[in-house]
Amino acid sequence: MLCGCDPGAAPRTAGASTAESPRAVIARLVAARGSRNYAAFDVLVLPGRASEIVEVLLAMDEFIAADAQLAGYLRDEYSPALAAAVSQSQLASALDVFSRGVELLEEHIEGDGAVVSFTIEGTLPAERASLRRVDGAWRYDPGPGYSPDLARAFSRMARGLRSLHDDLQSGRFARPAPAVAADRIIEEIRARLLPGLRMLPPPPDPK
Repeated sequence: MLCGCDPGAAPRTAGASTAESPRAVIARLVAARGSRNYAAFDVLVLPGRASEIVEVLLAMDEFIAADAQLAGYLRDEYSPALAAAVSQSQLASALDVFSRGVELLEEHIEGDGAVVSFTIEGTLPAERASLRRVDGAWRYDPGPGYSPDLARAFSRMARGLRSLHDDLQSGRFARPAPAVAADRIIEEIRARLLPGLRMLPPPPDPK
């Protein structure tokens, strides 16, 4: 669950409409993400963009869950050090305004555009979420980073991690000797992730 978000009003610049403020819209979006109420995205995101965001978030959640399952098994069967070495849990803090531990700061409005600054788990510098005014209401602008290819890639990588967990648990993947366990398992994780990694789209052009 995302936390630390106060939906109360923040300092605003001149020109803001009487509609719900940009900060309040982002607070609702963060809360919807935290409760997995993805149906609410339709009225909070630019028209036609909600479904692509939800698809990526679901794939990311699938990957994070598969990673946690594998890390938990390695912690119990091998060592906490090995589990920490392979864990990709930091991904949960790299999902823009949908990250874990988001705290909203202030908003700035200029014409029909707005930005809301926020931190992720208290880390500076602050990030920025963009919004546009559509028919008098503020809507989150996700930018170019939510490609269907990204969702497919993370779903494929999640399947790779789950398959390794299942193979380790069943004995289909022979348990390596302690002296080489870390290297052998990390090598196998890379091999299982590779098909998904090859599916990742190129990063969006920052322009």
